[in-house]
Amino acid sequence: MQEKSLVVYYSRTGTTKILAQNIITYTWADSEEILDMKKRKWFRWYLRSGHDAAHKRLTTIQLPTFDPSTYDHIYIGTPVWDFGMSCAIRTYIHTYRTKFPPKISFFCTMRKESAREVFQEMTLSTWIAPFSCISYTQKEIQSWMFKERLSALLGGSIIP
Repeated sequence: MQEKSLVVYYSRTGTTKILAQNIITYTWADSEEILDMKKRKWFRWYLRSGHDAAHKRLTTIQLPTFDPSTYDHIYIGTPVWDFGMSCAIRTYIHTYRTKFPPKISFFCTMRKESAREVFQEMTLSTWIAPFSCISYTQKEIQSWMFKERLSALLGGSIIP
């Protein structure tokens, strides 16, 4: 019997969404895009987003559709903002962490930063040691080079 999986992600520019959609395709998972109710598209809001992330602020998100407690495995994805996770994913984790199953995986997209701090923050925030973690640069996603390493996330390895 195939495990029931949920991919939860936030994507401001669409880069993290591309990765999430590929994970969904390979795992037959349900998809939950987290929507931040705060404006973050324009350059001025982009700068404020990094500031909010650096100060580990929560935000207001749209109520999710799926209950994470009904899944065997959850994949949580975020862009890296100022060496941390996005405010929308931080809010989702903070709100639903008591409902997460014991099997959890993390993924993130970034420009050049290291993902190690983001994965540590996600682990501490969920109270669960991840099954797997993987990070990709924006360049890897745009060139589709990420597909070669995607099996690492799905197979249980940590590749920051």
